[in-house]
Amino acid sequence: MSEFIKIKQIEGLSADLATRALDAQVVKIANNLSDVNAGTARTNLSLYSKTEVDALVIGARNAFNVADTTARNALTGLKVTDRVFVNDDGDTKWALYIVTAVTTGTGSTSTFKKIADEDLFTNALTAAAVKASYESNADTFAFNGTYKGKLDKITVAANVNLDTIKSTADSALANAATAQSTANSASTAASSAQSTANSASTAAAAAQTTANNAATAAATAQSTANSKEDAFTETI
Repeated sequence: MSEFIKIKQIEGLSADLATRALDAQVVKIANNLSDVNAGTARTNLSLYSKTEVDALVIGARNAFNVADTTARNALTGLKVTDRVFVNDDGDTKWALYIVTAVTTGTGSTSTFKKIADEDLFTNALTAAAVKASYESNADTFAFNGTYKGKLDKITVAANVNLDTIKSTADSALANAATAQSTANSASTAASSAQSTANSASTAAAAAQTTANNAATAAATAQSTANSKEDAFTETI
Protein backbone atom coordinates (compact mmCIF):
# COMPACT_ATOMS: atom_id res chain seq x y z
CA MET A 1 0.00 0.00 0.00
CA SER A 2 1.43 3.39 -0.98
CA GLU A 3 2.14 6.09 1.58
CA PHE A 4 -0.39 8.35 -0.18
CA ILE A 5 -3.22 5.88 0.44
CA LYS A 6 -2.21 5.50 4.08
CA ILE A 7 -2.24 9.27 4.55
CA LYS A 8 -5.70 9.51 2.96
CA GLN A 9 -7.01 6.77 5.27
CA ILE A 10 -5.66 8.55 8.35
CA GLU A 11 -7.15 11.85 7.16
CA GLY A 12 -10.52 10.11 6.66
CA LEU A 13 -10.37 8.57 10.12
CA SER A 14 -9.52 11.93 11.69
CA ALA A 15 -12.46 13.55 9.91
CA ASP A 16 -14.78 10.77 11.07
CA LEU A 17 -13.60 11.12 14.66
CA ALA A 18 -14.07 14.88 14.52
CA THR A 19 -17.64 14.39 13.27
CA ARG A 20 -18.40 11.88 16.01
CA ALA A 21 -16.99 14.29 18.62
CA LEU A 22 -19.83 16.65 17.72
CA ASP A 23 -22.44 13.90 18.21
CA ALA A 24 -24.82 14.42 21.17
CA GLN A 25 -24.31 10.77 22.20
CA VAL A 26 -20.58 11.32 22.86
CA VAL A 27 -19.37 12.32 26.35
CA LYS A 28 -16.90 15.18 26.00
CA ILE A 29 -13.94 15.57 28.34
CA ALA A 30 -14.26 19.35 28.33
CA ASN A 31 -17.79 19.15 29.78
CA ASN A 32 -16.61 17.23 32.89
CA LEU A 33 -19.67 14.91 32.70
CA SER A 34 -22.08 17.85 32.77
CA ASP A 35 -23.72 16.41 29.66
CA VAL A 36 -24.62 13.21 31.60
CA ASN A 37 -27.89 12.83 33.53
CA ALA A 38 -26.42 12.55 37.02
CA GLY A 39 -29.49 10.98 38.65
CA THR A 40 -29.83 8.30 35.98
CA ALA A 41 -26.09 7.61 36.03
CA ARG A 42 -26.04 7.19 39.84
CA THR A 43 -29.02 4.85 39.64
CA ASN A 44 -27.33 2.77 36.96
CA LEU A 45 -24.09 2.66 38.98
CA SER A 46 -25.89 2.12 42.35
CA LEU A 47 -24.27 5.27 43.82
CA TYR A 48 -25.58 7.82 46.36
CA SER A 49 -25.52 11.56 45.76
CA LYS A 50 -23.70 13.93 48.15
CA THR A 51 -27.03 14.94 49.67
CA GLU A 52 -28.03 11.33 50.22
CA VAL A 53 -24.66 10.47 51.77
CA ASP A 54 -24.83 13.52 54.05
CA ALA A 55 -28.31 12.45 55.22
CA LEU A 56 -27.01 8.97 56.02
CA VAL A 57 -23.95 10.08 58.00
CA ILE A 58 -25.39 13.14 59.74
CA GLY A 59 -26.05 11.08 62.86
CA ALA A 60 -22.49 9.82 62.89
CA ARG A 61 -21.07 13.30 62.37
CA ASN A 62 -23.00 14.61 65.38
CA ALA A 63 -22.18 11.68 67.69
CA PHE A 64 -19.16 10.99 69.87
CA ASN A 65 -18.03 7.90 71.75
CA VAL A 66 -15.76 8.50 74.74
CA ALA A 67 -14.44 6.42 77.61
CA ASP A 68 -15.69 8.51 80.56
CA THR A 69 -16.96 11.93 81.63
CA THR A 70 -13.41 13.35 81.69
CA ALA A 71 -13.03 12.50 78.01
CA ARG A 72 -16.49 13.95 77.37
CA ASN A 73 -15.48 17.28 78.94
CA ALA A 74 -12.33 17.32 76.81
CA LEU A 75 -14.28 17.26 73.53
CA THR A 76 -14.00 20.30 71.25
CA GLY A 77 -16.09 21.67 68.40
CA LEU A 78 -19.37 20.65 70.04
CA LYS A 79 -22.72 21.93 68.77
CA VAL A 80 -26.20 21.91 70.26
CA THR A 81 -27.96 18.54 69.68
CA ASP A 82 -24.62 16.69 69.47
CA ARG A 83 -24.80 13.31 71.21
CA VAL A 84 -22.07 11.84 73.38
CA PHE A 85 -21.96 8.16 74.37
CA VAL A 86 -19.98 7.71 77.60
CA ASN A 87 -18.86 4.12 78.25
CA ASP A 88 -18.28 4.67 81.98
CA ASP A 89 -20.48 7.32 83.57
CA GLY A 90 -18.68 7.01 86.91
CA ASP A 91 -20.53 3.87 87.97
CA THR A 92 -18.93 1.50 85.42
CA LYS A 93 -22.12 1.75 83.33
CA TRP A 94 -22.73 3.52 80.05
CA ALA A 95 -24.79 6.71 79.54
CA LEU A 96 -25.95 8.78 76.57
CA TYR A 97 -25.89 12.61 76.71
CA ILE A 98 -27.13 15.33 74.39
CA VAL A 99 -25.57 18.80 74.20
CA THR A 100 -28.19 21.43 75.11
CA ALA A 101 -25.94 24.53 75.25
CA VAL A 102 -22.38 25.54 74.29
CA THR A 103 -20.20 28.53 74.96
CA THR A 104 -16.72 27.98 73.59
CA GLY A 105 -17.60 24.69 71.92
CA THR A 106 -15.59 22.57 74.32
CA GLY A 107 -17.07 19.89 76.51
CA SER A 108 -15.99 21.58 79.72
CA THR A 109 -18.07 24.69 78.92
CA SER A 110 -21.06 22.88 77.42
CA THR A 111 -24.29 21.75 79.04
CA PHE A 112 -25.12 18.06 78.77
CA LYS A 113 -28.44 16.35 79.43
CA LYS A 114 -28.53 12.62 80.11
CA ILE A 115 -31.18 11.03 77.88
CA ALA A 116 -30.50 7.34 78.62
CA ASP A 117 -28.31 5.09 80.71
CA GLU A 118 -27.76 1.42 81.43
CA ASP A 119 -29.81 1.47 84.63
CA LEU A 120 -32.82 2.85 82.76
CA PHE A 121 -32.83 -0.08 80.35
CA THR A 122 -32.05 -2.65 83.04
CA ASN A 123 -34.86 -1.44 85.31
CA ALA A 124 -37.35 -1.09 82.48
CA LEU A 125 -36.74 -4.59 81.19
CA THR A 126 -37.31 -6.66 84.31
CA ALA A 127 -38.05 -10.36 84.01
CA ALA A 128 -41.60 -9.81 85.29
CA ALA A 129 -42.19 -6.99 82.79
CA VAL A 130 -40.92 -9.05 79.88
CA LYS A 131 -43.10 -12.01 80.96
CA ALA A 132 -46.22 -9.85 81.31
CA SER A 133 -45.58 -8.09 78.01
CA TYR A 134 -45.08 -11.38 76.16
CA GLU A 135 -48.13 -13.08 77.64
CA SER A 136 -50.33 -10.09 76.77
CA ASN A 137 -49.98 -10.97 73.07
CA ALA A 138 -52.62 -13.05 71.32
CA ASP A 139 -52.14 -16.83 71.30
CA THR A 140 -49.47 -16.76 74.00
CA PHE A 141 -49.90 -18.69 77.23
CA ALA A 142 -48.07 -18.87 80.53
CA PHE A 143 -45.85 -21.92 80.97
CA ASN A 144 -45.52 -22.82 84.63
CA GLY A 145 -44.37 -25.67 86.87
CA THR A 146 -47.68 -27.52 86.53
CA TYR A 147 -47.36 -27.81 82.77
CA LYS A 148 -43.66 -28.66 83.07
CA GLY A 149 -44.52 -31.47 85.48
CA LYS A 150 -46.96 -32.91 82.96
CA LEU A 151 -44.39 -32.74 80.20
CA ASP A 152 -41.78 -34.39 82.42
CA LYS A 153 -44.04 -37.45 82.60
CA ILE A 154 -43.64 -37.93 78.85
CA THR A 155 -40.57 -40.04 78.22
CA VAL A 156 -39.58 -40.95 74.69
CA ALA A 157 -36.40 -42.96 74.26
CA ALA A 158 -36.19 -42.54 70.49
CA ASN A 159 -37.54 -40.35 67.72
CA VAL A 160 -41.21 -40.90 67.03
CA ASN A 161 -43.37 -40.09 64.04
CA LEU A 162 -46.51 -38.41 65.33
CA ASP A 163 -48.24 -38.91 61.98
CA THR A 164 -47.68 -42.67 62.27
CA ILE A 165 -48.93 -42.66 65.86
CA LYS A 166 -52.05 -40.77 64.83
CA SER A 167 -52.69 -43.15 61.92
CA THR A 168 -52.30 -46.15 64.24
CA ALA A 169 -54.60 -44.57 66.80
CA ASP A 170 -57.21 -43.82 64.13
CA SER A 171 -57.09 -47.43 62.95
CA ALA A 172 -57.40 -48.71 66.53
CA LEU A 173 -60.36 -46.39 67.10
CA ALA A 174 -62.04 -47.61 63.91
CA ASN A 175 -61.47 -51.25 64.95
CA ALA A 176 -62.85 -50.52 68.42
CA ALA A 177 -65.94 -48.95 66.88
CA THR A 178 -66.42 -52.05 64.69
CA ALA A 179 -65.96 -54.35 67.71
CA GLN A 180 -68.47 -52.29 69.70
CA SER A 181 -70.98 -52.54 66.86
CA THR A 182 -70.45 -56.31 66.68
CA ALA A 183 -70.84 -56.59 70.46
CA ASN A 184 -74.03 -54.55 70.32
CA SER A 185 -75.43 -56.84 67.61
CA ALA A 186 -74.46 -59.90 69.66
CA SER A 187 -76.09 -58.39 72.73
CA THR A 188 -79.27 -57.74 70.76
CA ALA A 189 -79.27 -61.33 69.40
CA ALA A 190 -78.67 -62.69 72.92
CA SER A 191 -81.56 -60.63 74.28
CA SER A 192 -83.80 -61.94 71.49
CA ALA A 193 -82.71 -65.52 72.20
CA GLN A 194 -83.34 -65.03 75.91
CA SER A 195 -86.80 -63.68 75.15
CA THR A 196 -87.51 -66.70 72.92
CA ALA A 197 -86.23 -69.07 75.64
CA ASN A 198 -88.39 -67.34 78.22
CA SER A 199 -91.43 -67.71 75.96
CA ALA A 200 -90.61 -71.40 75.41
CA SER A 201 -90.20 -71.90 79.15
CA THR A 202 -93.58 -70.27 79.78
CA ALA A 203 -95.22 -72.45 77.12
CA ALA A 204 -93.57 -75.55 78.56
CA ALA A 205 -94.83 -74.64 82.04
CA ALA A 206 -98.35 -74.18 80.66
CA ALA A 207 -98.10 -77.52 78.85
CA GLN A 208 -96.92 -79.18 82.05
CA THR A 209 -99.87 -77.72 83.93
CA THR A 210 -102.28 -78.98 81.25
CA ALA A 211 -100.65 -82.40 81.37
CA ASN A 212 -100.90 -82.45 85.16
CA ASN A 213 -104.56 -81.49 84.97
CA ALA A 214 -105.16 -84.22 82.37
CA ALA A 215 -103.39 -86.79 84.54
CA THR A 216 -105.50 -85.78 87.55
CA ALA A 217 -108.69 -86.03 85.49
CA ALA A 218 -107.61 -89.42 84.16
CA ALA A 219 -106.90 -90.64 87.67
CA THR A 220 -110.31 -89.45 88.80
CA ALA A 221 -111.99 -91.18 85.85
CA GLN A 222 -110.06 -94.37 86.58
CA SER A 223 -111.20 -94.29 90.18
CA THR A 224 -114.79 -93.76 89.12
CA ALA A 225 -114.56 -96.64 86.63
CA ASN A 226 -113.08 -98.87 89.26
CA SER A 227 -115.92 -98.14 91.67
CA LYS A 228 -118.50 -98.80 88.99
CA GLU A 229 -116.81 -102.02 88.10
CA ASP A 230 -116.94 -103.15 91.71
CA ALA A 231 -120.59 -102.27 92.01
CA PHE A 232 -121.40 -104.05 88.78
CA THR A 233 -119.62 -107.20 89.86
CA GLU A 234 -121.41 -107.39 93.23
CA THR A 235 -124.81 -107.01 91.56
CA ILE A 236 -124.21 -109.93 89.30
